[in-house]
Amino acid sequence: MLHGAGVLLARLVAWAQARQARIAAFTLLMRHEQRHRSEAAESTSLVIELAEPALDPVHLQLLLRERLARVELAAPTLELRLVCRDIVRAAAPNGELFPTRQSQSEGLVRLLERLRARLGEAQVLRLVPLADHRPERACGLQPSSAPAGAPLPPRNDSVELPLHQPIWLLPEALPLAERDLQPLLDGHELQLLSGPDRIETGWWDGDPVARDYFIAQAADGALVWLYRHRLSSAPPGWFLSGRFG
Repeated sequence: MLHGAGVLLARLVAWAQARQARIAAFTLLMRHEQRHRSEAAESTSLVIELAEPALDPVHLQLLLRERLARVELAAPTLELRLVCRDIVRAAAPNGELFPTRQSQSEGLVRLLERLRARLGEAQVLRLVPLADHRPERACGLQPSSAPAGAPLPPRNDSVELPLHQPIWLLPEALPLAERDLQPLLDGHELQLLSGPDRIETGWWDGDPVARDYFIAQAADGALVWLYRHRLSSAPPGWFLSGRFG
């Protein structure tokens, strides 16, 4: 079936090139033998959607091969039909001598398309920001093919540091030892660089948080993210929440 579909794909690409168009999605219809249609559907359809319109027959056939490997046919296939109603009328990009940011981005898009074709849409996810001040709830996961939502507005802070919050958070905050009320990491005192950045939220959903966050520098120069609870009912002391870089 892959060989027969490859012939159809080559014709589709030639047709799109003649119209200066690129392919955004296509459907392969696999019509089953007549004697099996009473037990199964008349045909099986396989929809291939691209993250960005393309005109590369090798790439299109690669996506089709990955998807066909995951299909279980209900009956033998007698006839193939390729349907494409989703095209973008624009000239294909010119070849380039040296890699650019655009070509690197296209390479990432093709990698994601191949991963989705092989593993399924629900297995390839991306992080998205959520409107919650609690760091452990400030991001979520969604399929990489879903349209990106509007980013959260930037925060205005007077501290001139590379990042206001680290990307890498610990699965659970780590209690730190203290010396003269100052936090220690691996036996060395941490130097506080900024803070407190106060977070007080979550009272409406039964998980209230009242913390003061600080950015500190470790003995080896690495930046870490610390906090202390503000409520007397919470555990006292310093906690390591994340690391920068």
